[in-house]
Amino acid sequence: MKFRAHSLRAHLLATLAAAITLTTLIQAGFAYRVALDEVGQISDFHMERFAHAAYRRIMAGAEEGTYIEMPGSGDRGFWLMVNSLKAPLPPQLPTAETGFSSRLSDGHTYRVFTLCTATQKIEVVQDMAARSLEASRVAFRTTLPVLVIAPFLMLTLWWVISRALRPLGASRREIAHRFPDDLHPLSTRQVPEELLPFVNEINSLFVRISHAFAAQQSFIGNAAHELRSPLAALRLQVQSLQRAQTPEARQKATERLLAGIDRATRLIAQMLELARADAPASSFERTDLPSLIRLALSDALPSAQTRQIEISANLPEDASPANFGFTGNVEALRTMLRNLLENAIKYAPQNGAVLINLSRTPKELVLEIEDNGPGIPGEERAEIFDRFKRGAAPKAEGCGLGLAIVKTIADRHRIDIALEDSRRLGGLATVLHFPTKSEHPTA
Repeated sequence: MKFRAHSLRAHLLATLAAAITLTTLIQAGFAYRVALDEVGQISDFHMERFAHAAYRRIMAGAEEGTYIEMPGSGDRGFWLMVNSLKAPLPPQLPTAETGFSSRLSDGHTYRVFTLCTATQKIEVVQDMAARSLEASRVAFRTTLPVLVIAPFLMLTLWWVISRALRPLGASRREIAHRFPDDLHPLSTRQVPEELLPFVNEINSLFVRISHAFAAQQSFIGNAAHELRSPLAALRLQVQSLQRAQTPEARQKATERLLAGIDRATRLIAQMLELARADAPASSFERTDLPSLIRLALSDALPSAQTRQIEISANLPEDASPANFGFTGNVEALRTMLRNLLENAIKYAPQNGAVLINLSRTPKELVLEIEDNGPGIPGEERAEIFDRFKRGAAPKAEGCGLGLAIVKTIADRHRIDIALEDSRRLGGLATVLHFPTKSEHPTA
């Protein structure tokens, strides 16, 4: 079996093999310890019985001071030693000399059972190495089934893990054979419950990528269409300038050409802003919303002065980051607020008014930007944030990207945005809800 680096199958098999090996070793050690205790108890029992049997029998032919192997005890390593006492002992057995003890001789440890009678001292001796050997045999016989079953168990685990991971392999092969534009969801048939969230997240990613591709294709198509018109207009204006015969005609053609260049420049600038808004967000930091509003006001102030629009800002005095803080990309948020202000200034009448109001609730910050312009009819508000969508109002100029940029940045920062009727000025009110306890903005 070949496994690649960081293979889940290899990791699972290696972990289970280590667990089985460790369990087998622990079982073998435990079995040896138990067997050694049991063999010791049985051997002690037999040694004591041999000693009493020797006492009851007539030990004919046993020479004093010699070790004689007991009949039938060779496998257990028993030897019997009989010594006659020089002086007879009382009928009572001297318990101090009767019982089990250990003895070391020639580097070997022996287990000795001593039985003293009135005239004799009987000793049954066993080499402890024989006990260890017998315990090892018992422990081996105990662990042998596990040793035999372990390879079959590993093969079974390999088969089970491979079968469980088969849906991932099927999904991998399905993705590998797809074309780049094939983003339909992966099949969830026969996918295990533990792997289903992973496959569902991939499908969710496919949906988001599909939407992004669709938006990109739509943007490219619309951009190509929108750029064609100003470029054609610029060509006509250049030709008009070339045909001008009088200084007044050349001056008028030049002004039209410069105005066309300004519109084209504005369109390209907004398209670049939209591209930046669509790109993955970065450099999120903690900032306070009132400071961002002041920056956006400084950007939009020249337009307001040109059209003599009065801008009123109702910002709280305790506008600290702790009370009015928000995490996001500062430049993107500044662009969003600037576009909203410029949109309000553009649609307000000459010498009109724009009102900015910032408030705070326990769950969110609420920013309202109102103007006294014609507003947007209710049936148009659902589509007004679409790219290259212009309002039906008489002053609906521009390329239709300002509010699309606003919507993109708002969605990226999880800001809810709504268009309502202005209660104070009678025009349009753009209401933004900034969450104060939400998750981190989407990157």
